[in-house]
Amino acid sequence: MKTSVAGYPRIGSSRELKVAVEQYFRGKMAPEALLETGSRLRRMHWQKQMEAGIDGIPSNDFSFYDQMLDTAVLLNAVPQRYRDLGISSLDTYFAMARGYQGPAGDVKALAMKKWFNTNYHYLVPEIDSAPLQISGSKPFDEFLEARSYGIETKPVLIGPFTFLTLSSLAGGRTRESVAGELARAYAAILARFHELDAAWVQLDEPALVRDLDRQDIDLFLRLYESMLPSKGRVKVLLQTYFGDIRDCYEQVAGLDIDAVGLDVVVNSVLPLVKMGGDVCVYGVMTKNPTFDLSKAPYNFDLHMHQWPTRSEEKAAMTTLAQWIEEGRLSASDFITHRFAIEEIEEAFAAVKRGEVLKCVLTF
Repeated sequence: MKTSVAGYPRIGSSRELKVAVEQYFRGKMAPEALLETGSRLRRMHWQKQMEAGIDGIPSNDFSFYDQMLDTAVLLNAVPQRYRDLGISSLDTYFAMARGYQGPAGDVKALAMKKWFNTNYHYLVPEIDSAPLQISGSKPFDEFLEARSYGIETKPVLIGPFTFLTLSSLAGGRTRESVAGELARAYAAILARFHELDAAWVQLDEPALVRDLDRQDIDLFLRLYESMLPSKGRVKVLLQTYFGDIRDCYEQVAGLDIDAVGLDVVVNSVLPLVKMGGDVCVYGVMTKNPTFDLSKAPYNFDLHMHQWPTRSEEKAAMTTLAQWIEEGRLSASDFITHRFAIEEIEEAFAAVKRGEVLKCVLTF
């Protein structure tokens, strides 16, 4: 069974990214130092996942501010007011993120909206008269960066349907008028990864979990049917989260994609499985799960991995305590390290290095 990570937290174990970005904003860090911080964090995160045995290690999931903003910059969706500043590309990026007040001008940041049902807020791209096309190289650069460390990754991008659905349109632009340009841009991205011999590309489409009407579904199909022929040898993973895709199951199953990531129960995903395909299930909560096999093809594989629920773990504590009291189980067998309270900093460092299974502080 293969393992895949949808995306890795980018901030750093000690919030290094946030600290570096804030220092850069205050003029206390040079651009080169900020970029070096990003490079160091990416390498660290890739290596951790490689050491953990992850097969589908993501790249391009790193961002200095926001992945929707990264996608807008990649696709040339930079409103004219930011272009007119005439500042560096990095400072233009941050002007879109936080605004800019200085010698070059005075502009506000892009609007922000809540990212689905989370407390995270994304920057809303503005699509104006500028043509949507590849104008950056970040996904390709980071893919090659990981490869230079001997790590093959799965590039991750916000999918075209979600990008267009969450963007604002200006200058008389409509979703339908933009769709052709956007599909061609994503086709070029897939073609480029084909040239780079990438095995997989992940396209995040959380907007598919919303209530979709016929126009939404037609737009989604138009985008993907136009761009997928350009993928060549690249396998495409369509990743969703925050819910199911009940409004477009059949359409997704009919596309030339190679895998689908869904945040749903297993019976909801069975209709998407093709003949000879696989379903991987993690965290089945019921003791006797039932499956409606009539929804699936005749021949498919089902892989399951189950672990206890929190209530079951809690219930086990009484038995474990009794065994310890009766001498049938020694708690010291599970303690790998002991530190005096004065050594608490050293204890935390050991935990952070992954050396500690169970630690006891004495005082």
